[in-house]
Amino acid sequence: MDAGMMRSAIAATAEHPDAKTQARQFIEQFTAEYGDRRPNWVEESWREAATLAHRQFRFLFVYLHSPEHEDTDSYVSNVLCSSQVVDYVNQQFLCWGGDVRKPDAFNLSGRLNISTYPSVALLAFSGTRTKLVAAAQGKVRPQQLLAALQRAVDDQGMLLTAERLEQEEREMSRRLLAEQNAEYEASLAADRERDARRQEERRKADEEARQAALEEARARCVQSTLVLAICV
Repeated sequence: MDAGMMRSAIAATAEHPDAKTQARQFIEQFTAEYGDRRPNWVEESWREAATLAHRQFRFLFVYLHSPEHEDTDSYVSNVLCSSQVVDYVNQQFLCWGGDVRKPDAFNLSGRLNISTYPSVALLAFSGTRTKLVAAAQGKVRPQQLLAALQRAVDDQGMLLTAERLEQEEREMSRRLLAEQNAEYEASLAADRERDARRQEERRKADEEARQAALEEARARCVQSTLVLAICV
């Protein structure tokens, strides 16, 4: 099915579930048809899967599934779900798959300019950019797919390393700033506590002086009263 026919089919279809539900349905259908030895598909929209991969400083392995294509079943059984490919992609990447008859996967295929199926892609992330670092379209052998993925990891791995180091540097700066702010606030709190203690000490001293003055005044008054009484 070419892209134009697929667009028409999607447009003619009734409302689709949300992207996360599309992902769950794909995983369920894929597992039912091809078994449990498969890439560990993320049950999220492709955008959320990309966000997760970015946060984890990992590549996102993408498989775009076209059930009507004549090569799909043999490709999935003999290439995508071969033990060597499954072991490698599950160890190295975050994995996302989608049925191109559904909007989420179809939209991604358009963004990646996919024109041939079966199709896999490897995405990397730097800042807000998403970069296509490898793609394999059409019939390939497991060894060919693995070689393409390994080349991309070797060539582009520094991209993720640099992103991780930049994030660690930003996090270190954030922690340092938070520690400095905490120390500053603690110093202000200590100053306020000292000022409050000094004010309390002055208040007590003033109160004691006032009480002493009152006592002295009372004593003088009593003394004057006694003297007056004697004179009388």
